[in-house]
Amino acid sequence: MKNSDRQKYPNYVAPAASALALIVLTLWQIYYPDSMDWWADEDGPFEYATALFYGVSSLLFGLMARQGNFPLNSAPRFGRVILIIGALGCFFIMGEEISWGQRIIGFDTPQSWADKNYQKETTLHNLDWVYTNFTSSETGIFRANLFNLMMVGMGLALPVIALIPWVRSLIARLAIPIIPLSYAILFVGAWLYGKYLVGYAGHKNPPEVREFLFSIGILMFALTGLRRPWEVYRVTAREMSSTP
Repeated sequence: MKNSDRQKYPNYVAPAASALALIVLTLWQIYYPDSMDWWADEDGPFEYATALFYGVSSLLFGLMARQGNFPLNSAPRFGRVILIIGALGCFFIMGEEISWGQRIIGFDTPQSWADKNYQKETTLHNLDWVYTNFTSSETGIFRANLFNLMMVGMGLALPVIALIPWVRSLIARLAIPIIPLSYAILFVGAWLYGKYLVGYAGHKNPPEVREFLFSIGILMFALTGLRRPWEVYRVTAREMSSTP
């Protein structure tokens, strides 16, 4: 199917799936919080699913860079750099999520590193100074987790800004992919989930599930960029350089 033919059919699947996942997990957390313990524990299904989704997203962004389906008259080299950065970023998050396979492979954290790490793991985001200044919701920037702020910015702020005509034109010219605005419900919902549902559980499940929801959003973004690239570049299908 050509791009122009695909554009005739709006992408309702991703927003609908986002809303469904958010509703199901919210109701689960509120009414059956104890049953979520195993799913959201360290090394539990949600954590490994989160890592898997980021790993797949990394591959998809890499495929987008290789495919080179950018808007006409854009800057493809710059676009490829952005996609490669996205691929590397997702790979990094995948590694951090599972402590770079520490518990899978079974290696110990070097003592010099453990002494400086909040969770005594082989991770960067839990180093004491990183945790204190960036990843702690109590002492971090704006009293929030910087990763969560970035996700909400990518999932809501940038898509809203992209509604401005000259910004939309700049996005297309520089070949910068932006998450579709219709996905905002998942990113905002995930942030609210982790922030306000803690009281229903009394444990750390909500933040763990929030990370899982964010990973779903990034995976859908990558899939959309690969199959319906005009949506992430804010152009029409006929304005794309090639037809996959």
